[in-house]
Amino acid sequence: MTTRLLPPEEWARLAETEGGEVWRLFDQESTKILVVERDGRIIGRLAVLTIQHADFFWIDSVSRDKTSVCWQLWFGLKNLIRSAPYGGVIVSILSDRMRRFVTKAGAVPMPGEHFTWDLNQRTEHRQPLW
Repeated sequence: MTTRLLPPEEWARLAETEGGEVWRLFDQESTKILVVERDGRIIGRLAVLTIQHADFFWIDSVSRDKTSVCWQLWFGLKNLIRSAPYGGVIVSILSDRMRRFVTKAGAVPMPGEHFTWDLNQRTEHRQPLW
């Protein structure tokens, strides 16, 4: 087994892995992809990346039926992202209504569950992690 950083020119190999198409959104300058390989085949991977995350999305209850507010926020977000070196944005969705909106605007669900993890926090592990 070999563990190494996968250079950007090899990132297309990630498409062979589960959920591997997400790599297309990664910025080559700010993303590091760590892979574990056996006999030249990727058997494990993770990415340490910087990507735009749009959150804190809110619309006043009186204006929620007006799609123009959503679209104004959407166009504003697109203008903000255009000035960044990233190809996309991650967004958190908390309602079916917002899910319909972002899907209509072209967003696709990410695979898996997502968590925040403070790696500076000291944790005692008395049991194996796996």
